[in-house]
Amino acid sequence: MGILQAADDAEDPQGGMVVFDNVHMSYPTRQGTKHVFRGLSAVFPARRRVGILGRNGAGK
Repeated sequence: MGILQAADDAEDPQGGMVVFDNVHMSYPTRQGTKHVFRGLSAVFPARRRVGILGRNGAGK
C-alpha cells in the first residue's frame, strides 16, 4: 500500500471554504441556559488558517 495523491485537476466546487450563517448554539446549566453563539455569521476562505482561542474548559 502507498499514499494516494489527489489529481492536480480534481474539482472542488466549494474550494474548501467554510461558512457559518446565523448560527445559534446553547446548552443547559443548573443556573439556566448558557448561550455560546447568538447569530454567529462568518466566512473562512479556502487555504486560510484560523485559530479558535479561549480559556481551558470553555468548549472550543
